[in-house]
Amino acid sequence: MGYITPMQLDGSNRLDYFTDTVAIPGEEGAPLRTHQLAGGGARFMAALADLVLQLAGFTIFVWVALTYRPEMFPPRSWPWAGPVAFIEWHIIYLMLFESFTRGTTPGKAMVGLRIINKDGLPPRPTDLVIRNIARLLDIGFLAYAGALALISVSRRRQRLGDRIAGTRVIYAQPLTEQMHKAHVPESLYSTSEDGYLLQAWIARENRFDEESRVASATDLAAYLHSKYGDEAEKSKDPVRYLHELHEAEIRANE
Repeated sequence: MGYITPMQLDGSNRLDYFTDTVAIPGEEGAPLRTHQLAGGGARFMAALADLVLQLAGFTIFVWVALTYRPEMFPPRSWPWAGPVAFIEWHIIYLMLFESFTRGTTPGKAMVGLRIINKDGLPPRPTDLVIRNIARLLDIGFLAYAGALALISVSRRRQRLGDRIAGTRVIYAQPLTEQMHKAHVPESLYSTSEDGYLLQAWIARENRFDEESRVASATDLAAYLHSKYGDEAEKSKDPVRYLHELHEAEIRANE
């Protein structure tokens, strides 16, 4: 049925409806590592943290400018010059941090995110220039609301700038480490629908009343047996059959 191993994942892969992953190279000679692609919620929180820092820095910059060179910024120019200057500040802030850290910003670091290119490697300088200049399109597209919508519906969780530059944003921590910290048993890391069905039933078995437990086991055992069973297994108790099939799968992937 197939349990998750880093080598099984090639490019973007969907573990379930909400979890898209990508396999990226490890250190030289190390196997590929599976990382979860960051969704709209995580990226919004990172952007919000960065926005607070940007506003703080921009406020200091404006105060210094108006204090020491007020003639350069007449009040009549503020309605258009202020927003334009902040957009420039916004793009420069992100581009500088992403360039010097090879793919992250203070906000992304707080949430545990980083950027990779289409090959799963740290982005090149040209990738970062393209994705950040393309923010002008994302800003114009409903002031990033459109970008969040694109991230939510895209299998690769990309906004327009990511699509143009070929970049993706991932959780810096490998998926297996995330699941371990969440106390998710390793046996639940499934990459096949059949494996997920079996493991989900095993995980929830104790929550069923006896009648539901046997009925659900009978239906699932019949389905799995039709694809993976043999003649000798047909007479087995369905609950016992599911447990033995689950144990056999674990042994096969050790």
